[in-house]
Order: sequence, then C-alpha cells, then structure tokens
Amino acid sequence: YIGARALLDRDQPPTAIVVARDGYAEGVCKAAQEKQLVIGRDLSVIGYDDLTWPLKPDYLTTFAHPGIELGRAAAEMILEWVLTGHQPANRQIEAPLIMRRSIAPAPTSL
Repeated sequence: YIGARALLDRDQPPTAIVVARDGYAEGVCKAAQEKQLVIGRDLSVIGYDDLTWPLKPDYLTTFAHPGIELGRAAAEMILEWVLTGHQPANRQIEAPLIMRRSIAPAPTSL
C-alpha cells in the first residue's frame, strides 16, 4: 500500500503495477481507489501466485504459481547434487498468465 501510494503520487504515475504476491495487490488497489483510479481502466494491476487474492474472484490478472513443478524440480536438483556432487543446472519453469479484469490496454499517449 505504501509503495503503491508513493508510485501513484509521482508526477508521472505508472499505468501498471506488478506485485510479487496477489495479496499485495490489495494494497495497490486501495491506493488506486484513494486516487479515484479505476482498476482495469486507469491502472492495470498484475499479481503472482493465484492463491492469495482476498477480494473478488475472477478479477485480478495474475501468474499461476507452479507449486508442484517447483517442488519436483527442487527434488530433482537435490538428488542430482547428492548423486553426482555437481551443482545442477538451473531449471526454467513456466508460470502461466491468467488474464482477468484488472488490466487495461496501454495508454496511447503519456
């Protein structure tokens, strides 16, 4: 909330804010509402995890948290390290974007 207020108080505020957890988006939305901004029209808000959004369902655009895939990759990496003694290669795991109503088209002018 405090960080979002600071961003939205700038002379040229952002048109979109991405947060590390869906729960943090609640603070962004509160700060935007105090500025009379409409989420999904004046400001796009995107979260990450698709787990902790406490407000309206099917509202927040977010990235799905790939928990099972992360756990599987972690187990494979630990086994590789234990069995070979070598640091395993990094893995890339997709976090699918779930499009919902909290995003808007980019402005045509700033």
